[in-house]
Amino acid sequence: MLLAPAGTPQPIVDRINAETNSALKEPELRDKILKLGAVPEGGSPQRVTTFLRGETEKWKRVIETAGIKVE
Repeated sequence: MLLAPAGTPQPIVDRINAETNSALKEPELRDKILKLGAVPEGGSPQRVTTFLRGETEKWKRVIETAGIKVE
């Protein structure tokens, strides 16, 4: 996934998203990403937000349950 700083203007986010989704349709790029062990998916900024929120909550629970502390 690609991330941009908070406050990035929406037209810029939309353009980066559109260009990225377009590039991910190119077989050469898809093959290179697959060879790196990643999954070339595209999507929307909202999908990334939902994913990151879910991961944050999941790992927060794991950390709290395990009693993990910063040393």
